[in-house]
Amino acid sequence: MTKEDDMKEVELNEMDLEKQPMTGDTPTGTEKNGCVKVKVPEETEVKFTGLSKEELLKVAGTAGWVRTRWVLLVLFWLGWVGMLAGAIVIIVQAPRCKPIPEMHWWNEGPLYQIPNLNAFSANGLKGVEEKLDYLNQMKVKGLVLGPIHTVQADQSHTLELTTVNPLFGTETDLTSLLERAHRKGISIVLDLTPNYEGASVWFNSAASVAEKIKNACMHWLGKGVDGIFFSNVDDIASTDAWPSIQGLFNKTEETTKRALMGTVSRLSSENFNLLLNHSGVDLLMTGIPDPAGHSGKQVFWLQRLCTSHEALSLGWGLGRALSTQSSKSQAYPVRLYQTLLFTLPGTPVFSAGDEVGLKSEDERTAVRDFFKALSDIRGKERSLLHGEYINLYNSPTSLAFVRVWDQSERFLVALNWGNDTVTMKLSDNDLPADARVRAATDTEKLAVDSKVPTEKLELGAKQAVMYFIAGVHLWKERREMKDTELKEADQAKQLMTRETGRNGCVKVNVPESSREQYTGLSKEQLIRVAGTPGWVRTRWVLLVLFCLGWVGMLAGAIVIIVQAPRCKPIPEMHWWNEGLEEKLDYLSMLKVKALVLSGIHTVEADRLDSLNLSSLNPEAGSEKDLDSLLKLSQKKGISMVMNLTPNYQSTSMWFENPSGVAEKIQQACSYWLKKGFDGIFLSDVGDIAKTSLWSSIKDIFNRTDEPEKVALMGSVSSLSVDDISLVLNNSGVDLLLTRLPDPAESGQKQSQAILKLHSNHRQTSLAWGAGHPMATRAQAYPIRLYQTLLFTLPGTPVFTAGDEVGLKAEEQLETLWDLETPVEEKNAKAKLRGKERSLLHGEYIVLGVTESTLVFLRRWDQSERFLSVLNWGDQSVTMNIRGKDEKLPDQALVRVSTDPAGPAVDSLMSLQKVQLGSKQALLLSFPYT
Repeated sequence: MTKEDDMKEVELNEMDLEKQPMTGDTPTGTEKNGCVKVKVPEETEVKFTGLSKEELLKVAGTAGWVRTRWVLLVLFWLGWVGMLAGAIVIIVQAPRCKPIPEMHWWNEGPLYQIPNLNAFSANGLKGVEEKLDYLNQMKVKGLVLGPIHTVQADQSHTLELTTVNPLFGTETDLTSLLERAHRKGISIVLDLTPNYEGASVWFNSAASVAEKIKNACMHWLGKGVDGIFFSNVDDIASTDAWPSIQGLFNKTEETTKRALMGTVSRLSSENFNLLLNHSGVDLLMTGIPDPAGHSGKQVFWLQRLCTSHEALSLGWGLGRALSTQSSKSQAYPVRLYQTLLFTLPGTPVFSAGDEVGLKSEDERTAVRDFFKALSDIRGKERSLLHGEYINLYNSPTSLAFVRVWDQSERFLVALNWGNDTVTMKLSDNDLPADARVRAATDTEKLAVDSKVPTEKLELGAKQAVMYFIAGVHLWKERREMKDTELKEADQAKQLMTRETGRNGCVKVNVPESSREQYTGLSKEQLIRVAGTPGWVRTRWVLLVLFCLGWVGMLAGAIVIIVQAPRCKPIPEMHWWNEGLEEKLDYLSMLKVKALVLSGIHTVEADRLDSLNLSSLNPEAGSEKDLDSLLKLSQKKGISMVMNLTPNYQSTSMWFENPSGVAEKIQQACSYWLKKGFDGIFLSDVGDIAKTSLWSSIKDIFNRTDEPEKVALMGSVSSLSVDDISLVLNNSGVDLLLTRLPDPAESGQKQSQAILKLHSNHRQTSLAWGAGHPMATRAQAYPIRLYQTLLFTLPGTPVFTAGDEVGLKAEEQLETLWDLETPVEEKNAKAKLRGKERSLLHGEYIVLGVTESTLVFLRRWDQSERFLSVLNWGDQSVTMNIRGKDEKLPDQALVRVSTDPAGPAVDSLMSLQKVQLGSKQALLLSFPYT
């Protein structure tokens, strides 16, 4: 240990010994002057303060850290490979989801038929529109209206299918109904059955009205109707005009499918299937037979239709007989039939009133709530929407079936329309032991969510129950058939299938390999396999590899963050640091950020008594005009600044004494800022800044409760750098406008002035302008050169009206707005400056300057760099800019060129030989490296 490390006493030689402080360690009463003991904690000698960047780099190259990095890299990749392997195993082992069939709006919920609009509502079509909220609550997906056209019974010559019967409303009422229904997600279908009040719905022959039917379909589909409905559609489907009618509904450019629907009278299942194949309708509706009158035939009929065709083309209704019973009998089991229609495969179709039946008011509410609950369940459950129908039990008075779709929830439905209690013995091996009640017509005996055994289901008279079956079951008995004969039907009337093209037995061909085909494991099998020791170890290995991989990625991210170069913080920017100014649409296209309004207050030259800074000069317009201008400018994102220089019509801007108008300036600033102006501008601001009221004027602009900063701006007429700095320091203005020195007189003087001001002040406080219209000096004045200079200098560019196009002082300002110069050419520089950080607030570095040329670099952090090259001399010049700084690249991209005959925009230019014509400028760019 060194002498310094071992020292316990330190002499305070610098202090007089008699005045040395006492240490806190000496016992009380024994204090004395002399040596002071300073205790140094032992742990401070070994305190770790971290390694420097150079030390870290040196340590990182040692063998130990190299091996560590390799280990982390290997673990990282092992982790990702393990996760990939695990994902592949999960994907391979997981049961495959069955593809969902194509669904249309009529497959997603119940349809609601309103045959008589005035019976449904006294207001006809308007009344239907008023009840759309009610129907939407019932989850209705489509309304079948009417018929609503005009016709006299059995008089075909009076048929007007494109005219709304005045008894029901007007076509305007129908259009309003369509628009509101579509907003609520309800589709509208029109019943165009022609002779709906006569003895025969198609008069004497459907062919006689087929052409009118076609025209009516085109008319109403063009009006926005979502579908057309026909009663006894089998009559019109046999006419020659049917294919052209059907073709109207098969247009592929429609975003929503238009539906062709129809009903048939009582047909056998064979003829029903034949009609469905032949007619090609999207939805064929039929009424279910009354089970009380048809014994067991209903079960066979339902099963035959459900297994022979896609359920998405079937529509089920109560039929006229059952609807009549529900409207006449209090004891009619409405909820039983609601359960049946909502759980059968296909689309449930209800007539107006079927959702409540003929009940007392309390019962109507309960029945309606039951209807709504069933509609809601069906709309969410795939098994009920498009699942398979599998019959489990049937008798003359009862029925039980299950609805199955892939891995979705299964639903077991049991119905008893008899007058006695029945017990159903379900022996299907795929049924679980218990099922949970989802909906029941008698909730007192079977509460919702209660469990019941499936082996024996006991059901009361005229009751129905829908059960939810937990777990995934195979339901495989129908997949093992090779040939199935439909023995119940007469072979002479057997359905003609698309595949066989002949009458007779329909063979359902199943490939030989289907019995051995691997369809994935069930949920129970997956859970059982997942618990074996091998898979448990595999999951732990994958988890460890996953964690190690993420730790490796985290370590790598930390190294990248530590080593990455830091982005330089962006300085505070205000609206006046971003752009140019004049007529609003035009100026907005030029990317102007502020408009300075000058000479609009009331004053006579050199007459102080005539000064009114809060009153507008009538020649400039009224306050109403000004308010309109302020509102429009805010919408365009252009800030408005008021020039309050008092004696603007004379050479003496502040009359004889600025103090004499200081109070008026203070009051006017408050007045115009409250009116909505974003800033105030004062010429020769150094004069007013010397007055005693200046600090009070500045306080008006320093309020923090304003949502956006209001600006105090000024100008200085002196070209002296010292004078400009003095005014900027003493006045404290947000933006000081100074005039550029004439480069034709001294380019070096200009460059030195800019560099000095830039280095001594924030560039966001500096503004550059020509001080007068640029083109007033000479016809050949290099306007585009000065545009390039002002847009690329550090600070805010300020232009006088007309500077963007070269307007002469004697020209009328009105001509400015009629110029045909393309906007893209005018605002190219303004757009560049507005989006490039190096030009907005980057460093200003002079690379070369002569009496007639100037080259400077603008750069910001890691943003794109810009080179501004200017030649205001009368001779062409060639410069080697690459030789001025070895860090510059060999080539740069031409972004702006003032010479039409010069280098093309977006071309590459060598920085070792930059050629520039007389009074021309170039703006070049190159990326950060």
